[in-house]
Formats: sequence, C-alpha cells, structure tokens
Amino acid sequence: MSVQPITSRSFGDQIAGASLAEFWHPVAHVSEVGDQPTAFSLLGERIVLLRDADGVVAFQDLCIHRGVALSLGSAEGGVLTCAYHGWKYDRTGACVHIPQLGEGGAIPRKARIRKYQAVEKYGLVWVALEEPRCDIPSWPEDMWEAPGVHGHSILPKEWRANAGRATENAADLSHLNFVHRDLIPLQDGPVIHEHVVEPTEYGLRSMYRDGPVSWEWQIHAPFTVFAKKSGLAPAGEAGGSTGGFEQNVMCWAAFHSPVDEHLTRIFYASCRNYSLDVPDAEYDGKLVGLVFDQDQVIVESQRPEHIPVELREELHLKVPDAIALGYRQLLSRLSRVGPYLP
Repeated sequence: MSVQPITSRSFGDQIAGASLAEFWHPVAHVSEVGDQPTAFSLLGERIVLLRDADGVVAFQDLCIHRGVALSLGSAEGGVLTCAYHGWKYDRTGACVHIPQLGEGGAIPRKARIRKYQAVEKYGLVWVALEEPRCDIPSWPEDMWEAPGVHGHSILPKEWRANAGRATENAADLSHLNFVHRDLIPLQDGPVIHEHVVEPTEYGLRSMYRDGPVSWEWQIHAPFTVFAKKSGLAPAGEAGGSTGGFEQNVMCWAAFHSPVDEHLTRIFYASCRNYSLDVPDAEYDGKLVGLVFDQDQVIVESQRPEHIPVELREELHLKVPDAIALGYRQLLSRLSRVGPYLP
C-alpha cells in the first residue's frame, strides 16, 4: 500500500465552501437535556435546549424583547417563559403570550425567537446553526445500529483547545507509542508503515495494519473521528501474534463540538460485537478516561492554538503524518470559518 496524494481539489462539492455553521455538531449528551431550559454554546453562539412531548428543541438563548438569556427562564408543557418579563414562546419560536398586553392582546408578528434544527442520535443532541450540507456522520457500516452490536456513550470532556487540534489528535497514529505507550501502543512499534489515505464524500478514510489488528480511520468534516479495529482479543484474553479474532470488531467515535475557538466538548462513544457480557465501565470506561487525560495535556499545550491549514507552517513527514496532511487539506476546503481556522 502507499500514501495517496490528497489535494484540496480531491474533496467533493458537498464540503467545498461550507461554513462550520452548515454542519451538524453534537452539543449535549441526552442526559443533560430535560424539560427545563439549559444553556449550551456552539461556535460561540449561546443556545438553549429543552425537551417537550415531541422531542428536543433548540433556540438562540436570547429573548427578542430585551435580550435576556432564555435559559434563565422556565418551561411548562414545552412552552418557554422568559424570566425577565414573562414572555412565552412555543416550540416553533413564536411568542404566544405577553403578560403586559393582557388577555387577547395583539402579539406583534416579529415577536419570535430564532430556532435551530436539533435531533437526537447516538445518545447525543445534535444542532445545526444553518441548513446543514451533510447528514449527521454515520458509523462505519452503520455499526451503531447493527444487530449483535452493543454501543454506549459517556458524558463529554471539555478541553481548553481548538476543535481542529483535538480532531487531528484523535486520528494520529504516531503518538500512540509515546503518549499512550502503556495503554494502547501500536503492536508493530513506533515506525509508521505506508498506508492508504484517501478522500471520501464525507472527508477522508485511512487503512492501517498493525500486527493481527486492522485499523480503519474515518474523519467526517469538520470534527468527527471514527476508528474501527478488527481482530481484537476478547476482554481478559491476550491476542497472539497470529490473531485468531478476525471477527471481533470494535469501533469508537470522538465527536468534537466547538463551543468556541478556545473550548471543545468531546463526546466519546463506542460499540463492539464481542465481550457483550462485560460492563462498559469495565471494558473501556477506565481506559477512556486515562487516554483522554493524557491527550488533554498534550493538545492544550499546542501552539498556535488554531490548527494551521497552510502546510508550510509546520514540518510534516509524508508517511507518518499522512492522515494529518489529508485532514488539513480537507479543512482548507471550508469557508467562513472565522477565528476557528487561520
């Protein structure tokens, strides 16, 4: 296999020219959203989420009347009430009651708040600030929904880091034998062998063989990483050099949500078709926490904080950095990214 050259022209029109607001981003774990308004942020925009009988709704966290945060208010039956003057808004964002006008008072047509698209998927709440160019990223082979597969997600971690830097780290092979040498090192050692990195309609894909284990990495624009590993030994067993567990497949996902240019919420989820009787906390719970802590120290130290998309700004190695090179070319296809990418 060989590293395939990727240029900014390799990626499709679906991604070309898209702004970050034109993608779905995870904002919250489903357990963080209830029937009362809760504040979150995405791309520097304040958002308020709540759940009613028809599902999750998302609004700009701003009352049209005097600009107060609606997350300070309350909700009843899905109707959101501003804490300042008691204006009420339904799930469409329309104002349905202004106490100061009395019963039957004419509500101005402009009395409405901005609503965003919001859906639940993979145990997360996803929001699009503008009409999305792409669907919510799909797991490789739709593994999350596949029969005989168990999946779980955990509460997010927050890093004082740019989402581009965090995403690139999640797909980086070269650091495994150094930052995570006691936890998840490559079996073949630190030398990175030639491998395929190719553009896709959603971003890029890479294949890598590490002893008896096969890796498949997928990066979905702009900040989602999937890593599928095949040939893993069951929990509590050691895998031999000849493998023997080719049918055992595990896939993890890191969904990076850009709260703002300096803060990223990282949502981790994983699914597997083996060791289904092992509790998630025992299978990968402790390991995930340790890996996240090790990565956080590294990524939060990186400078410049924004990931440079101009390749000449940092030194790159053709084979070891092939995924990173492809990812930066992918990011260069986006537009209107403001302070998130230089």
